[in-house]
Amino acid sequence: MVPRDPAATGAAIVDGWFRTGDLGYVDEDGFIFVVDRKTELIISAGHNDPREVERALRTTCPRSLECRDALPKNAAGKILKWEL
Repeated sequence: MVPRDPAATGAAIVDGWFRTGDLGYVDEDGFIFVVDRKTELIISAGHNDPREVERALRTTCPRSLECRDALPKNAAGKILKWEL
């Protein structure tokens, strides 16, 4: 199988390890928890370059603001971003 983006695949392999971008921790009992992704891809109005979207967020007003008492989470405690 040939990777669709050989440069990105090569950058993800460091010292023989494939770095997926998952973030997590090991608790005191040795259990591993995956809690988030290192990079998030934000798609807004047809733009999918995170730098472009983040730059716009720093210089433009939000379209709306919603306050919540709690965020929706799955059984593992991860925030369900698609429900927001």
